[in-house]
Amino acid sequence: MDVVQDMTGMTQVPGWRRALRSDLAWVLVVGLASRIELYLLAWLFNLHFDLGRDFSTLLCSWDCGWYWSIFAHGYQLQPDAHPAGDAANWAFFPLFPYLVRWFSQASGVGVYASAMLITNVSFIIALVVLHAYARAALGGPTARFVVIALAFSPFALYFSAPYTEALYLLLMVAAMHLAQTGRWVGAGLCAAALSGTRNLGVFIVLPMLMLGVAQFGWRRLARVAEGTERFYLGLALAPLGLFGYMLFLHLHVGDALAFKHVQVAWGGTVGNPLAVIADAVWHGDAYARYCAVSAGVGLGVGVWLYRRGLRAEALILIIGTLIPASVRVASVPRYVFTLFPLYLALGLALRESPRAQWLVFAALLPLGGFTIASWVAQKTYMI
Repeated sequence: MDVVQDMTGMTQVPGWRRALRSDLAWVLVVGLASRIELYLLAWLFNLHFDLGRDFSTLLCSWDCGWYWSIFAHGYQLQPDAHPAGDAANWAFFPLFPYLVRWFSQASGVGVYASAMLITNVSFIIALVVLHAYARAALGGPTARFVVIALAFSPFALYFSAPYTEALYLLLMVAAMHLAQTGRWVGAGLCAAALSGTRNLGVFIVLPMLMLGVAQFGWRRLARVAEGTERFYLGLALAPLGLFGYMLFLHLHVGDALAFKHVQVAWGGTVGNPLAVIADAVWHGDAYARYCAVSAGVGLGVGVWLYRRGLRAEALILIIGTLIPASVRVASVPRYVFTLFPLYLALGLALRESPRAQWLVFAALLPLGGFTIASWVAQKTYMI
């Protein structure tokens, strides 16, 4: 065992434990620094442009209002929003809003403060797990860059806004890390929670299956050989969150697929994702083209990861691009640029060039400032 001794010759903490503690402290510092920077910039933009936001609702924009409706009142019985009266909060999966609601009731903390606490704590824990995952795949120095790139990404504001992204990231990377290390029941439980967090979460079964094939081989899995039982149990657990929500919707509004059918309120119709992307390129406005380019990035990086041997991670990125694009292209950037395999790919591409890593980090900061300013200035649901 690697043991460290002090100058007196007395045995101290084993070296690997010291390294682990050092890594943990480093990740926590990065996570806290990135959140402080985000909130500070948001508040400065709020003051400079006289936007009139209260600090307690600083990042409550866009879908925050839908989550707030679930925090406060639960799920609706009938659609009653939007000019056409066809929108309802059924599109938003229950784990995050009900976790906030339960925590608020148990602690006495306000629901918005509870949402911010759960979101930010989830993100920082996710960074810790991501660092362990990336360290195993790419090595220590690259793992640190992956953590920095995600924490200071222009899209990292989603990990502090009262959205599902932080919890989704935590559960996804935890499920993958546990599966990668052969702890399939834990991976299945995380996957079950993931499928109750967002509709895309159920597709984690496919990367998990790919990891299982790599660990056991097709023949052992086909024979259900000894030792594969926990793998199958993990896969079986994965869709339970989705099935639970479908059962709830069936009992609550009489439609188990209400979360899908209500997408029509936002112009969402399921189609060929490649056709949707192509149409955005040739016939869309500037924003639609930006979304199409984001989809291209997700697919291109996914293919590149697959060719570099990170096949399960590639599948996460490809699925996370194609499924949102099949509904509407406008949501693609949010889904693609908050997926952790994208940052693994960035770390892998720049693995041999620390100078390029620093240049990328320097570029991320102003881009993040622009995104934060745009977010704070947009539509607000005041609580």
